Amino acid sequence: MNSYVARVSTEGDLVLTIPEEARSALGLDGVKAIAVYVDSHGLTRFIPMLKTIEDVAGSVSAHGELSLDLDEEIEAAMGEALREKYG
Repeated sequence: MNSYVARVSTEGDLVLTIPEEARSALGLDGVKAIAVYVDSHGLTRFIPMLKTIEDVAGSVSAHGELSLDLDEEIEAAMGEALREKYG
């Protein structure tokens, strides 16, 4: 098992600087973002996010039969459910 010391900066947002050797060992080289999971025992896992939401935004075209506005679709479904329940 290897151990590393990461630096923590609390100026503004909390920033954790992970040493290069630790990043390589964790598979974080070239990764823009990571998901951090902490279990009930305090075990922490860093999961590389190969793509961010910004990277994939707009990469999937809308299906021709579906609404382009999800809020509008939800509102319509709620209205229909209320009409069915209350007439």
